[in-house]
Amino acid sequence: MDLNAPSIRDLILRLKENEQDLLLGAISSFTPSDVVSLAETLRESILIPLPGHVLCPGPEASFGILNTPESLRGWDRKPVWFCDVRLLGNESFPGFLQTHAIREILLPFSDCAIEGEYGYRRSYENLSSLRADGVRFHLTLFTDEAPDAEMLREKFGCEEVISFSPGEAVSIQTEKLADEAEQFSVLTSICEKYVWQRTAIFFTTRRQAERFAAGLRARFTPFSLVHGGLSGSQNMDALRRYDRGDTNVLLASKTLLCAAPFVRADKLLFCGLPYSESHAKRLCAIGNEAELICMYTDEDVALNRKLIDNTPAEMTYDHTGTILDRSAAFEHFLHTRCI
Repeated sequence: MDLNAPSIRDLILRLKENEQDLLLGAISSFTPSDVVSLAETLRESILIPLPGHVLCPGPEASFGILNTPESLRGWDRKPVWFCDVRLLGNESFPGFLQTHAIREILLPFSDCAIEGEYGYRRSYENLSSLRADGVRFHLTLFTDEAPDAEMLREKFGCEEVISFSPGEAVSIQTEKLADEAEQFSVLTSICEKYVWQRTAIFFTTRRQAERFAAGLRARFTPFSLVHGGLSGSQNMDALRRYDRGDTNVLLASKTLLCAAPFVRADKLLFCGLPYSESHAKRLCAIGNEAELICMYTDEDVALNRKLIDNTPAEMTYDHTGTILDRSAAFEHFLHTRCI
């Protein structure tokens, strides 16, 4: 979406003045230059928390990256800061906001604050804690479905929120294949046929991504691989190769969302199925077009159900409720998008 469209820019300015937060029903798709331009309009620095370790393959001259507690002690002045959402709970974070005069926070992937949503991060609740401690800022949240008022207060400390939907159209297509062999064959042919097209493929598990990568490697097809089982330096090296154009194929797990502002693909594919409608739309933040094509098998459906049932209890407050919510969201996606 265009953050600097007059309708969005003016709305943010007006709501900031009225101390009202903004809930944008839009895909979290914007570039660093988009946010830098918005910061110039607002005449103040902007913070963008991402749901994990920020992966930025390119130069950082016009913005800053915050991935460690040590980075919060820096004095560099930047119009825009991207940070790992887990840093919001660090004791140095309120001082960082004050030192850098940050009064606007853009929150992409805010659905990850909801326990029943795949990709949930408890760290988002630190926004509410910061406000309870007297830290003042304006929130612009990107979401698929608007949370209720109670959840907005609990998770983000929002007292008054205005909702606005730019009306973005999203295309989510699904194609059922016989088995993994056919699935991998079809995806491989796409990677190799459109050599000038930048193709990103998401996978449900690291193991599946590694198996597909092994097949491309055996065919001498160049690719970049990014997932949470690799080191930070390995992921960064892979993204830099993709960013430079050394490879035009990017294989990834959900970890890639932490590079969403910096990475784009012409074609966006999913090997399997997303866990929910909002999960699918979050993935579209990587694409140049708001389009996701999912190629799945019966085994993928069974795998998703198994992984939902095995959600770790320590990652939830309400374990039973979380499993029920995630299961309902997946079955809804399955029956509305695949049948």
